[in-house]
Amino acid sequence: MLENRRHLRIREITDVRWVVLGKDVAGEGKVFNISTSGLLLQTDAQFDPRRSGVLYIDAHGEAPLEFGPKKGKIVWFRSMPSRPGYQCGVEFLKNLPFDRPLQEWIDRKVEAFAQAENANILNHYIS
Repeated sequence: MLENRRHLRIREITDVRWVVLGKDVAGEGKVFNISTSGLLLQTDAQFDPRRSGVLYIDAHGEAPLEFGPKKGKIVWFRSMPSRPGYQCGVEFLKNLPFDRPLQEWIDRKVEAFAQAENANILNHYIS
């Protein structure tokens, strides 16, 4: 089934830490894909995503995220039956200034796609 997407999603499995700003709710997780408008986050903790507010997502560990830390709101979620936590669609806040680190990261990934001659390589990068 063809999905109706506004922005190209790039597969990027990255360990992150997340916190709900202004609340005592935080945890670790993984980013599975990212676009200029948002990302797919899998959390490790149970919390109420309907009342989550703004998430701040940053690197887990010493190295910074290649695409920079992100702020966004959960626009959809589903629980994961085999373990605690959720998969969440996070939409980046629209009132933030232009996100140069994210755009430069996406540009580098797209340039790598343009150089790929093998369809299997492309499938690795695009969700």
